[in-house]
Amino acid sequence: MTSSSQFCGLIAIVGAPNAGKSSLINVLVKNKVAIVSDKPHTTRQAVYGISCHENLQSIFIDTPGMVLTPQDSLQTYMRKTSRQSLKGADISVVVIDVDRAHHKANRLLLKESIKQGIPTLVALTKIDNWKDKSRLLPLIESYRDLESDIVGFFPISCHSHQGIEELELTIRKLLSPNSWIFPPNTVTQLSFDVTLSEITREKLFLSLHQEIPYKLNVVTEKWYWRKNKRNKQKELWIWQNIVVEKEGQKKLVLGQDGRRIRHVGLLSREEIQNQHQCIAHLFLHVTINATWMERCYG
Repeated sequence: MTSSSQFCGLIAIVGAPNAGKSSLINVLVKNKVAIVSDKPHTTRQAVYGISCHENLQSIFIDTPGMVLTPQDSLQTYMRKTSRQSLKGADISVVVIDVDRAHHKANRLLLKESIKQGIPTLVALTKIDNWKDKSRLLPLIESYRDLESDIVGFFPISCHSHQGIEELELTIRKLLSPNSWIFPPNTVTQLSFDVTLSEITREKLFLSLHQEIPYKLNVVTEKWYWRKNKRNKQKELWIWQNIVVEKEGQKKLVLGQDGRRIRHVGLLSREEIQNQHQCIAHLFLHVTINATWMERCYG
């Protein structure tokens, strides 16, 4: 394939916190590149999900949920990342959770995308929650003042994949003639150690409640492949540090008699083994650093 026959584009997936952006990326890429939980602010950085189809390369950018009033350095960083992703994109998809259709971030992001002068699509997610689909019409009607600048509204379900194909085909038609940015078979821009950290962070988000998941970070300190001398199979050895801000948070992460961290380790190890089709050895420890957030995102 020559570069002159290639089409490529950056598609920013933006929306309010917990609107379903990461789930949508994973469905579009047909691969799990972004971690998912039911808690806001799971996504902290821009994550690329790369999909290649014939001579087309779609680079979907999973962005943090738009924070209207940042409370700390991490939220400020996430808000900045979301806006920067829009500025660098060729196309945008504003993801609107139908149950929170009038969240202030929705209209803000639509206006910002339109201001950038790029094709703007709206994905109405979680339509499984609405048995009466006629309710979608007045929802769409509420954005009539922006309708002339919007390519289309796409009711979708990341669970049943309803409406996904139509959204996908529309995006492909909007791609411009451009050389591919990434080699074929690349699914994300994240480094291997970061993808390992993200898996464990997702399991912590699913296992913890209240504000604790938001206050922690996971760092892969070391990893390597080693061949088992007995069966000659490759094994992945990983050491990770879970960083929290306070002693009380450390106790919650560890759980009674270390039960929670063992459970998290089990879930992470299972997913890593499934993804890489190998035996994985995962070692977790927890440290306290009151300023980790400021040092990473300040």
